[in-house]
Amino acid sequence: MIVRARATREEGKIERRNEILDAAERLFSERPDGLPSMDELAEAAGVAKGTLYLYFPSKEEVLVELHQRYLNDFFDRLAGALAADRDFTIERFLDLTRTQVLEHPTRLSLASLVVGLTERSIPPEAALRFKMALGERLLAAGAALGRAFGMEAERCTRLLNVSYGLVLGLWQLKGCMGSERYQHLLDPALARAFVTEYPTETMEALRTLWTGAGERASALGRPS
Repeated sequence: MIVRARATREEGKIERRNEILDAAERLFSERPDGLPSMDELAEAAGVAKGTLYLYFPSKEEVLVELHQRYLNDFFDRLAGALAADRDFTIERFLDLTRTQVLEHPTRLSLASLVVGLTERSIPPEAALRFKMALGERLLAAGAALGRAFGMEAERCTRLLNVSYGLVLGLWQLKGCMGSERYQHLLDPALARAFVTEYPTETMEALRTLWTGAGERASALGRPS
C-alpha cells in the first residue's frame, strides 16, 4: 500500500477527506450489509491509520458523513434544477428524486443504516451536527419548492421530511419481505402484499403525497 503524506494546507485536508469518503463508498458498495474496519478503510484510502483518525474518530462517523455527502449532492442538484427552470413542476421534482435517490440501492442502504447510527453509535455532538446540517438543507429546499409550487415553505419542508420517511421505510420493507431472498418461499398471492417493485411503488406514494398537497393549495387559491 502506498501511504500518502499527511495533508497540511486546508485545500489538501479537504481533498484528503474526500479521498477517504471515496474509499468508504467503494467499500460500502461492495458490502452494503456491513461496515468496513478502519484498517480496511485506511488501506483503501492510501493513508496511515493514525492519519485516518485525524479526520474521523470512528467508522460509523465516516458513513454518516458519506450519507451527508449524498444528501448534499441531491439538494445541490435540486437547487440547480429550480434555478434553471422557472416552470419547475412537481413531476420534475419526482423525476429528480427517482434518478438521484430511488435508483441508487447503495445510497438507500447507507441511509437506512445511518438512521440507526445517529441514534446509537456516534456521539450526540456528531449526531446533532448531522441533523442540524440536514435541517438547514431541508429548510432551504422547502422554501425554494414552496415558491415553485405556490405552497407555504413550511408545508414543503414537512413534505420533504415525510418523503424521506417514505423512501427509507419502503426500502426497509422491501429488504424485510420483498427481497428476492424470500420470493421462492412465499405463496404468490401473499407475495403481492409486500413491496417488490421498489422504485415504481415508492414513486406512486410520493406522487400521491405531493400532487395531493399541490391540488389542495390550488383549490384554496393560496399556499396551504
